[in-house]
Amino acid sequence: MNNDGCCCYRHGVPCCFEQLYGNQVITDDNFYYSDYPNLFRQYQIDSYLRHGKPMKNITFINLNNEFRRLWEEHIVWTKLTIMALASNAPDTALVTNRLLRNADDFGNLFAHFYDQSVAKQFANLMRDHLTIAADLVVAAKKGDNNAVKMIDDKWHRNADDIARFMSSINPYFNETEIRNMFYNHLALTKDEAVAILTNKYEEAIRLFDKIEAQALMMSDMFLDGLARQFPNKIIR
Repeated sequence: MNNDGCCCYRHGVPCCFEQLYGNQVITDDNFYYSDYPNLFRQYQIDSYLRHGKPMKNITFINLNNEFRRLWEEHIVWTKLTIMALASNAPDTALVTNRLLRNADDFGNLFAHFYDQSVAKQFANLMRDHLTIAADLVVAAKKGDNNAVKMIDDKWHRNADDIARFMSSINPYFNETEIRNMFYNHLALTKDEAVAILTNKYEEAIRLFDKIEAQALMMSDMFLDGLARQFPNKIIR
């Protein structure tokens, strides 16, 4: 029996991995299907949450990929949620729920480095960031300018809270830099929502390119802070 509760491995993969994730991953003696890498990283994270102890060291490149994946999903599902809310799409609730899962995924990744209470608090802050954004879109669609102003102020206070919290858990996270990054992210996302709500689709596409570039900068900032704080947990 190994530390993950499995008694055997195939191709270096715990047997219980296939039991947990079923036919999402299929192995034979020659190859893995393409979903294996992301699923195995999720297995590692789930293993941490089940056993309440850190998973094995992660490589720098995998951590970089993981942060970039989460930020890409963050902005893609945000845009899809804005579009769903704008058009009253029948899958609005499903799309919104998938967006909110991004906050939990960030928390799960932080749980590799911090205790679960810290990871949960960060996930809650990110969830608030996402739910407030959805509320802002709804208010803007109604044309309720007073509500838009109140919600936008709340959104920025949440960004302040995120910056303050991150700087409190990691000396390499600069509060001012994080706040400015999030403020820029909010401004771009708000402009994107306005473009979508006013049917300026070409402008929305142009803005998404900016949002993506800025989100990857935020990903790099997260990576740099964790790599500097936990050099012994990250394999170069």
